[in-house]
Amino acid sequence: MNIRFITLVCIVSIIFVWITPFIYPIKITSIDQLKYVRLGWPIPIIEQELSYTPLIEDLPIKIVLSDPWENNTTLLWGNMFLSVIIIGTLIMTLYTFFSFLISKYFIKN
Repeated sequence: MNIRFITLVCIVSIIFVWITPFIYPIKITSIDQLKYVRLGWPIPIIEQELSYTPLIEDLPIKIVLSDPWENNTTLLWGNMFLSVIIIGTLIMTLYTFFSFLISKYFIKN
């Protein structure tokens, strides 16, 4: 593995971690859970205090990242760093595994 591949894996991991709060919904089952909603995957990277109060009949609801100008939003830097490491490790492991399979079973010497 060369430095270009490692750089590409880091960039892809950062992009993936940054888009998860927008696309990975959190299920809210009670109004108390709306006080601090933690968003992101595999580890929550954003904590948001929502002012949204749905009716009890509307629960459960799914929430993604809301407007940070209207709701107090905190970026959890440590969790973001760990998420990038987890996703990067997963990508490198899958790359190594599939490279091994391809070289062993599909490329004949």
